[in-house]
Amino acid sequence: MASQTKLAALVILAVCALTLLLAPQHSAQTSGAEGGQLQGKSETALKAMLSGTDAELYNAFAPWIRGSADWMHEVWVESMKEEAKRAAKDEERKAEAEAELVKWAHKHDPADRYKIRTYDDMIALKAHQLLALKCGQLKLQGNDKVKDRLAAKWHLVDRTVFHTDQPVGKNRTRIRTFGEVTFANRFEDVLVVHCVAETEADWYVVSITGQVGAEEVKCEVPSPAGDAAMAGTRATKRADGEQLLGNFKNQARVAYAKMGSAPSNLTGKFDIGGCNMTTRELAGQYCKGRDEVWSTAKQGAIACEGTEGNESVGYCLLIFTWAGGDGTFTWYDTEEELKAAVTKFEKG
Repeated sequence: MASQTKLAALVILAVCALTLLLAPQHSAQTSGAEGGQLQGKSETALKAMLSGTDAELYNAFAPWIRGSADWMHEVWVESMKEEAKRAAKDEERKAEAEAELVKWAHKHDPADRYKIRTYDDMIALKAHQLLALKCGQLKLQGNDKVKDRLAAKWHLVDRTVFHTDQPVGKNRTRIRTFGEVTFANRFEDVLVVHCVAETEADWYVVSITGQVGAEEVKCEVPSPAGDAAMAGTRATKRADGEQLLGNFKNQARVAYAKMGSAPSNLTGKFDIGGCNMTTRELAGQYCKGRDEVWSTAKQGAIACEGTEGNESVGYCLLIFTWAGGDGTFTWYDTEEELKAAVTKFEKG
């Protein structure tokens, strides 16, 4: 009897040992979601945005974000070369265009680090320099009004990790893990570093958003591999312009029906020849409407163009009928071509 009891005890011990050997082993190390790379890479990106160089900001981003910045740079350079070619045909136009470039550069580089004066200066920009301009790093660092806020101590005040289904093409989704690390200073300014995880410990920075004083921070890079809204392709931008013009056409036809005559602009009141729209309503994501309505006895025409930084989208003229609203969109590469089309329309 004693030997049977001893044998049973040995069997139980053997089963327990086997269970321990087969059980999954958990590391005592801190996972990426709890700290590690998520916090470290977020702090590196924050420091680069606040006081680092353009190269440091570029290198703080995920490899595919850097690739998107390279893509954006190539598209930008080719666009600038085309603009420079067109401008070279007319010295007066070239002077005006380069004056606009200087104005744009001063807005995005108030400290004048890159000393942009001509098309050649824009074409000579490197990918990390264009990223610094487009993402607002130079604008933030060159703003004397927020200098003390940038230099203040930034505290990590929140860290969130979440999973979400993300659309990938038609009828497909993927589960991605996102991390958001929030920093704040004594001025109550807040910056959030947005990250994506490939594994539990491998984190990558994809954007930085927030507010420093009156300066909005939206450090994001458009990607041709992203969704349509972020792709930044010419077709996407032009679709945005055509949608705007469709809305403007409807407002113009309402004004025409209400007042019994064609309006001459979009933002004026109905009784003074307008369509009762606000200036804010003229702006879309990539395009903005011109505050003019051209007309003949049977037709109306309205136009839009690319917003700042999206000038390569060109100019679009929508000609439509006052009675039925049917219309045709025509895109032009230059303002001169648009003006010629408007003149032709008005002559009938």
